[in-house]
Amino acid sequence: MLARDGTESRTFRDEYGGDHVLLLQRYYCPCCRERYIERPDCLEKGKLYLKWIIDKVRLGDSKFELFLQCDTSTIYRWKNG
Repeated sequence: MLARDGTESRTFRDEYGGDHVLLLQRYYCPCCRERYIERPDCLEKGKLYLKWIIDKVRLGDSKFELFLQCDTSTIYRWKNG
C-alpha cells in the first residue's frame, strides 16, 4: 500500500521557451522503501521540455526545430538518444 509523501515541484518549458511549474504527488512504499512520483503523460523523466515537443523533433520536423528556442546540442541529443 502506497502512502502519500508530499509534493515535488517540477519546472518544464513549452514551445515558446516559457517556464511553468507543476506540483507532482510523491508516494512512499513501506514494503520496498522506495519513493515514487506520479507524473502526467506529457512529461518525460529527466527532460525539461514537454514530451510532444521532443517527439515532434525526433520525427524530423525541421520547421519546428527552427521555431523552437533551445540549443542545437539539445536537438541533436533528442534525435540520437
